[in-house]
Amino acid sequence: MLGAICGDILGSTYEFGPEKTEDLSKISLFRRDDHFTDDTVSTLAVADWLLHDIADDSYDDERLKDKLARCFMMYSGKLYRDREIAYGLSYVGWLDQFESTGRHKPYNSFGNGSAMRVSPVAWAFDPIEEVRRFAKLSADVTHDHPEGEKGAEAAASAVFPARKGFAKESILQYVRRVFGYPLNQVLLKDLVFNPMPK
Repeated sequence: MLGAICGDILGSTYEFGPEKTEDLSKISLFRRDDHFTDDTVSTLAVADWLLHDIADDSYDDERLKDKLARCFMMYSGKLYRDREIAYGLSYVGWLDQFESTGRHKPYNSFGNGSAMRVSPVAWAFDPIEEVRRFAKLSADVTHDHPEGEKGAEAAASAVFPARKGFAKESILQYVRRVFGYPLNQVLLKDLVFNPMPK
């Protein structure tokens, strides 16, 4: 979870920027305007849901999704709504509809938001089938498109074996085989950490 939040902060100034490169030596990780985004806020909501809402109704999927939606509303709709965070338009519409009607309905998103917020799920469950089940549930509150579900399941399915100590290559092979994503291995020796400019 900390890795996901650090990645969100470090990538925040690149998200809407024109810089696109696969040469990692050209990327400065620490930049003056780095900040957390809606992905960190949503990750915190998922963690809160897992810590406080799972034990009582772990077999009632609709109640679990409702409790997660309420966590999203608490974090995105209340705690961090007035901050300068760029929430997606569909998500803002979802929050507004939930706030005004008390009901929430997923909006069939196939964006990466479900994968960006799912890392706590990989730490909460064992075996991997339970990780995948709850990753899908966490996606379905907003991202109920099959690709939105697949992204959440794939991300959680990569974090889960990493926490168990599996080798990077075996994790990549699993994600390629099960989810069909054409991933390439990035070796740590290729990362260049450029200090923040003064």
